[in-house]
Amino acid sequence: MKGNILAAAAALTLCSMAWAAAPGSAAAPSAKSPAAVGGGGYIAKTERGRLAQQIVRKWSGYVYQVYETTPNAWARAMGDTFAQADISNLRQAAKRQTFEAMSSTLGGRAISDQQA
Repeated sequence: MKGNILAAAAALTLCSMAWAAAPGSAAAPSAKSPAAVGGGGYIAKTERGRLAQQIVRKWSGYVYQVYETTPNAWARAMGDTFAQADISNLRQAAKRQTFEAMSSTLGGRAISDQQA
């Protein structure tokens, strides 16, 4: 299972890396950027993989801008977290609209976007 998550994250982040290297990449990804379109053709086979891919696609630009961590490095670092997170927490985390709420929810400390 962890292998599928890491494969999804790796495929997605290859596209995210191309986005991060593009001029003006400090801004959040636009709907047409590789990070927003995402995946490089890889389709996750499990719900967990799809949710992990969705979270990486949604937040890799933010992580790059705020923490200066490349999308690839962040996705790899999150692999164990995605693999071990409770699936209901993963579902809720994917819906969050703030990074802080997503991160807390993923770790089992659910907070709302308003509380973040």
